[in-house]
Amino acid sequence: MILKDLASYCNFTSSSFVASDSHQTAFNEGARDVFLHILEMSDLDLNAVLYFLESDNFKQ
Repeated sequence: MILKDLASYCNFTSSSFVASDSHQTAFNEGARDVFLHILEMSDLDLNAVLYFLESDNFKQ
C-alpha cells in the first residue's frame, strides 16, 4: 500500500510537467526521482512493479 501511495504521490506513471510553473515542475520531478531511487535501491523488477500498480487487487 505504501509503494502504491508513493507512486501516485510522486507522479511515477504520469507527467509532472506544469506549463505555467517551472518551479513546480522541478519540485514534481524531484519527488519522482526519489520514488525512482527507492525502486532502484529495492532491486524490484520494473515490470512487476508496473503490474502491481495496475492490478485491480491493489487499487486505492
